Amino acid sequence: MKPLFGLLTLVVLLFALATGVALGQPRGVVADIPFAFYVGDVELPAGSYQFSIDPVQPRMLRISGEGRGVYRLTVSNGTSTHSRSEAVFNKYADGSHFLEQIWISGQPCREFLKSKLEGAVSTEWMLKQIAVALRPAIGPGSTEGK
Repeated sequence: MKPLFGLLTLVVLLFALATGVALGQPRGVVADIPFAFYVGDVELPAGSYQFSIDPVQPRMLRISGEGRGVYRLTVSNGTSTHSRSEAVFNKYADGSHFLEQIWISGQPCREFLKSKLEGAVSTEWMLKQIAVALRPAIGPGSTEGK
C-alpha cells in the first residue's frame, strides 16, 4: 500500500508542477509585419514578431523576433475586448509606422504611449491606421507558427 501511495503522491506533485510551469509561460501571439516599424523610439525591421504579456509585470509587453526584442510599458484601454488578435500601426506621411495598439483575443486593448519621435513625426499628416492580424504562438519564445 505504501508504494502505491508514494507513486500516487509523486504523480500528483508532478502534475501540479507541470501545470504551474505551463501557467507561468507567457502567452503570446505572432505576426509577420511587412514593413519596418517603431515601438517607442526603437525601430524594428520588417519580419516575424511574437507579442507576449510579461507574466510578472502585466503592463509590460515583450516584442521579440529574429534575435531582436524590446519590452514596452502599455496602458490598458478599458475593459472592452476583441474577438480577434491584431496589431494596429499609425502610418505617417514620411512613410514611418508606429505601433499604437495590440489586441490579444479576449483581453483588453494594450496601447503604447506616444514617444517623442512619434510626437515629432505626427505634426505631419497621418495617412492611415494599418491593422495586421496576429495568430497564436506555437510555443514559448517562438516567432514561428506560420
